[in-house]
Amino acid sequence: GRLDVAVTGSGEGYYISGGRYVRINWSRSGDDKPFQFTTAEGIPLTVNRGTTFISVVPDTLKDTSSIVLNYTLR
Repeated sequence: GRLDVAVTGSGEGYYISGGRYVRINWSRSGDDKPFQFTTAEGIPLTVNRGTTFISVVPDTLKDTSSIVLNYTLR
């Protein structure tokens, strides 16, 4: 029931905040390096203030509409 996820390299995703989303790219050069996030146009992403949550979804769901993020703030 676990995903084998590579957390170095690069990939695509979405930044979701304030009821809106934007396509992003991420990269990370090593396990001891920070993630770098940019918009799809290559502009560094400005993350809104507050708690940040990163969710990983398998590539097998990439081209489907079956991804639902349903989290409750505590």
